[in-house]
Amino acid sequence: MPSALGIRIAPPCRRTAVGVYATFGFTLVEILIVVVILGILASIVMAQFANAFGDAERVAFTTDLRAYLKGAETFYLDTSAYPPATASGVVPTGFENYVDAGRWTRATPIGGRWDVEFENYGVRAALGVHFDDGSMPPNDLLNELDRSIDDGDLTTGRFRWLDSDRLYFIIHE
Repeated sequence: MPSALGIRIAPPCRRTAVGVYATFGFTLVEILIVVVILGILASIVMAQFANAFGDAERVAFTTDLRAYLKGAETFYLDTSAYPPATASGVVPTGFENYVDAGRWTRATPIGGRWDVEFENYGVRAALGVHFDDGSMPPNDLLNELDRSIDDGDLTTGRFRWLDSDRLYFIIHE
């Protein structure tokens, strides 16, 4: 095929013993480069999805906790008492009218089960999560939760560890 200057440009070709034939397609190296680039892009996308999943867990947990704390506050205003302590994952008697009992009995968005403590662990009333099933979330997620709820330190403030497997919001010291 002649160019604008009258120079003939030939496609890439190979010479064999039989003759000359044109080759079309990609070399193995070119294909490998494309595969590596696609792998890098896929890892970047997967990291973004993982971050979004962690954010969703944190938001869901915070929303549930705030709803349950509002329920405990309303329970106290109606009955002049805090919800009684029960086994983890069991809705305290009378509290089912103030919270979504179906959500309370399921695992929390970060693992563990919802629980209420009353006059135990050195506090008058607390509501939180008992990780009695060994489903402890990563520390960075817990610290991020504490920064969004309280003072950013899980050993102080109102949202803190009561025991090695109990993370609670203190309703009343």
